Amino acid sequence: MLAGKKFRLDCGHTVSFGHFLGNDITIYNGQRIKIVWSQCGY
Repeated sequence: MLAGKKFRLDCGHTVSFGHFLGNDITIYNGQRIKIVWSQCGY
């Protein structure tokens, strides 16, 4: 499972799944999928 593991996003931030830490992510679907923290997506 993903719970408790940390992953580095394309913007350089890290996200943890399985914990409520306000980890809002944005997924851009184009030629290459890009996953960034929501605040970096603006």
